[in-house]
Amino acid sequence: MTQPAPSAFPPPAGPPPAGGGFAPPSGPPYVPPAQYTPPPYDGFWQLWDKPWQQCLHDKFAGTVVVKVAP
Repeated sequence: MTQPAPSAFPPPAGPPPAGGGFAPPSGPPYVPPAQYTPPPYDGFWQLWDKPWQQCLHDKFAGTVVVKVAP
């Protein structure tokens, strides 16, 4: 019979929490960061970006605005 491979994580020190489960996290609750919000002048950027007429979010993403005739 072979020996099991040693664990990369050592067993926790001390007795397990009451009830045998995991202890609830302590401290403030996790709040995910807000999604990216473009600055208020983002939409106006296209007014002086000639000839491409790209907004800032277009420039950061590396996209190109293409206008087609209807």
